[in-house]
Amino acid sequence: MAQGIGTDSTQYGVSINLGSTCQAGTAVAILDANGNQVVAIVPDKEYSNVVYSSPALQQGADYGVSVGGTVTGPVHDSIVGNGNYHAGTSLTQFTMSSIVQTVGTAAGGMGMPFGRTPTGSRPDKPAGQRPTW
Repeated sequence: MAQGIGTDSTQYGVSINLGSTCQAGTAVAILDANGNQVVAIVPDKEYSNVVYSSPALQQGADYGVSVGGTVTGPVHDSIVGNGNYHAGTSLTQFTMSSIVQTVGTAAGGMGMPFGRTPTGSRPDKPAGQRPTW
């Protein structure tokens, strides 16, 4: 389960729900509005959520999240050196609007299967008598 960011934090943070599980070694990056790397991470375990807090995240700024792609250069404690993340698949964009922000869609969890609310109408009851046991 992902650890959140406290609402009393003095720097901005984001919790990114990826919507599915990514394999260990799959890079994920937060990019600024110009496509420049804010942070790129290469987790050594499977993951479906990334929590990141930094003074680099600014109120009102636009960001994107990319998954996959290539990493060149050093990786230290799963963090990719600045500018060394390239060509991932764009997953989502967001504007930093609060000190603690959540983006993306959770993959499953308590409640409805796959985190979705059922749609459509309720099926009709079968005709006939109830079975007796």
